Amino acid sequence: MIKVKMMNNSEKLNENIQKIKEFSYYTGDRGSNYPEKIFSNIIIERAINLVKSLEYQPDLGAKQSLEGIQFRYNKDYGSYFRFFVSERISLHSYIKLPDTKKEIFLVYREDEINQKVKEFMEMNVGEKALKNNLEKLNRFSKFKANWNGYGANPFSPQVIEKAKKLLESLEYQPKVFPVPNGNIQFEYEKDNGSYAEFEISDNNDMIFGYKDNKTNKDIGGEIFTIFTNELNDYVKDFMEKY
Repeated sequence: MIKVKMMNNSEKLNENIQKIKEFSYYTGDRGSNYPEKIFSNIIIERAINLVKSLEYQPDLGAKQSLEGIQFRYNKDYGSYFRFFVSERISLHSYIKLPDTKKEIFLVYREDEINQKVKEFMEMNVGEKALKNNLEKLNRFSKFKANWNGYGANPFSPQVIEKAKKLLESLEYQPKVFPVPNGNIQFEYEKDNGSYAEFEISDNNDMIFGYKDNKTNKDIGGEIFTIFTNELNDYVKDFMEKY
C-alpha cells in the first residue's frame, strides 16, 4: 500500500460530480463527421444521484461501450469491486478477492449498491489472503520428491511450520511459491514496479531476500539477509515507503 495524500469524503464527492459532468461531453466518432455523445443525460443524472448516495466514494472511469460509467473500489492483494452505471435498470457489478482466481459477475439494484460497497470496503481482505496462503502451504506439505519433474525436494514439516508462523506475523500478505530446493518463497510486487522476495528455509533463523526498488534507479537490485523476527518490519517499510 503506497501512502498518498487522502481527500476527505466531501472533497472526493465534489471531484466525482465534476468528473461525471465532464463525461457528458464525451463523444464517440463512428466514422462520420458527426460524433455522437456516448453518455445520455439519463446516464449522467443517474450517476450523479448514485455517487451522492454512497458512503464510500469511488474512482470513476468512462468506458466507451454499453458498460457505461465505471465506479471502482480497490483494496490490497489485488481485490476490487466495480460496477457500471448505464441505461440498464440494474447495475452490472464485478468483484475480485484474494481467494478467487477470477472476478465474479453480480447484478444489484441501485438501492442495494451502497450496502454492497460498504461490505466490501469494511471487509478484512488480509484475513482472506492469509487463509489462502495457509491453504497453499498445506498443499505444498503434501508434495512428494520430484514434484516438478526435475528432481525437486519435498518440503519438511519444519519449513512449512516456520512459513505459517511468519505469515501469521505479517501485516502485508505476500504471494507464496514453492522452491525446488525445498524452501518457500514470499514475493511482493507493487504497482510502481518495486519488487521484494524472501526465501524461507528450515535450517537457521536467517532469511535471504532480494529487493529491486524501481522508484530509485540508483539503488537497483539488492541481496540481503535478515532475522525472522525482522521480517514484518522490513516488509512494512518496503510496502509503505517505496
